[in-house]
Amino acid sequence: MRGGVTMYECVNCGGALRFDIPSQQLHCDHCESDFDPQTYRVNETAGPGSYTMETGPAATYSVCVYTCPNCGGELLTTDESITGFCPYCGSFSVLTKKMREETRPQKIIPFRMTKEDCKKAYKKKTAGMIYTPRKMKDEDALETFRPIYMPFWMYDYNFDGDYKVVGTKEYTQGHYEITEIHQLTGQVNSTCHGVSFDGSSSLDDEISQAVIPYDTEEIKDFQPSYLCGFYADSGDVASQVYQKEADQFAMESLVERLGQEEAYKDFDSVRASGKKPKAEDLSMKKEPAKSVLFPMWFLTYRKGSRVAYSVVNGQTGKVTADLPVDIGRFLIGAVLTAVPIYFLLNLFLAVIPRYLLALSGLPAMVVSAIYMISITTIYKRDFKLEDAGIKSLWTKTRAEEEKKKQEEVEKLFNSAMAGLVILVILWGICIFTEMRLDSALSSLIMIIAAIVMGVSVRSGHRHWNQKRLVNDSYVLLAAIILSRLLLLANPHYDIYYYGGTVFLFAFILYTLIQLIREYNLMTTRPLPQLDRQGGDTSAPV
Repeated sequence: MRGGVTMYECVNCGGALRFDIPSQQLHCDHCESDFDPQTYRVNETAGPGSYTMETGPAATYSVCVYTCPNCGGELLTTDESITGFCPYCGSFSVLTKKMREETRPQKIIPFRMTKEDCKKAYKKKTAGMIYTPRKMKDEDALETFRPIYMPFWMYDYNFDGDYKVVGTKEYTQGHYEITEIHQLTGQVNSTCHGVSFDGSSSLDDEISQAVIPYDTEEIKDFQPSYLCGFYADSGDVASQVYQKEADQFAMESLVERLGQEEAYKDFDSVRASGKKPKAEDLSMKKEPAKSVLFPMWFLTYRKGSRVAYSVVNGQTGKVTADLPVDIGRFLIGAVLTAVPIYFLLNLFLAVIPRYLLALSGLPAMVVSAIYMISITTIYKRDFKLEDAGIKSLWTKTRAEEEKKKQEEVEKLFNSAMAGLVILVILWGICIFTEMRLDSALSSLIMIIAAIVMGVSVRSGHRHWNQKRLVNDSYVLLAAIILSRLLLLANPHYDIYYYGGTVFLFAFILYTLIQLIREYNLMTTRPLPQLDRQGGDTSAPV
């Protein structure tokens, strides 16, 4: 990110400054000068080009804001360098630019991982992923990793005073199982610092929670100079959104630490007095949430209308990655694995055609249920129904509408589980009563299970535009019902049973391919539509 005009120029030669990760200094590539980012300032009163080494934070700072015309994502930087790539939607387009006064974050953790470090961590993570699309491992693709500071809220807690918890002891005495419950009290003087949640709606909670924690021992007072050569995202989620969750995490962490104390080693468990720890039981005092910037490396893989993100913690190197499966490579691997297994089984097993068809219904039902459960997961991710940051920005009407939709979608999950329960019951009956799996009663039970699973498919997704997913839910269920009707018809020729088995396995294979596609949907996300009207890195506390 060099070239163009910069708001931070070298005092000695006027060259562009950038934050150098290995040295943790502002570095001038022209004259090789280094400056301390904590003390180096642009004198904004005198204007760009004037500098002072004085310290002292301001409420705001001047920043160059690039906005993606496709998704509305905003990138902040102290460099006025032109970029043509949006890491949120993967678009290569001219980003609109403007200057803005941005609310100043309180803290920042500088990048420790260079791009080379980042690439090594990513390669190690994906080394065993043989079905990952080749494009996601190409060196050219890895060069598109972008360093971005993401806004987080950091919550700090102090525990100082009396505490109350419960200790339990369990043991056997004679014929009795005895559980002792003890009320434990004492005094605590402890802290819980650095509980963090992301403060940007453009970053999924799922991703942000996968790459934390950060080592807050390296946290610094925020200075805009750290952004030289880097981007930052603007925060738009208030700290109150995650306050209760952060409180519970801090209290549960303390209870867990108390349980590890030497004084309580004789107890089998130490837990809160109620269902959840309470602040008054632990003498908890919470500090105001701090707005901080944490470093992340972003790799965006776009295919059609969806994107996959690979994110590396810019301090620790922890990796989380959306890794789709290449269907062609998977099918080749499946054939190479299945063919020798098939011939090996034929050396030891001899199954009559009718029972082979009946037995095929079991994996078919399991695959169908997994498919339906996967669709439910995709729906929740696509509409961000489990992302607290996104939901906090919804209007009350929108939240109520989405809640009703989610309730209907969950019918699909419930019906899939109901079908699996019926299947387990059927299998148990066959084992304990010696009822044959190809009997008329077994066939009727299987047909009922398939119907139960199919009834709620359309009602569960009538609000969704993924009609193919809905229609494919019926395919294997219909094949299962037809195969059981064939068993009830009881034809006298084996060819019918072999044909029915091939027919059923063809639909199992079709559904497995669809499962891979649905998995790829789960490992990618809809193109973001951020539609921001100005960000606030320090949204109201």
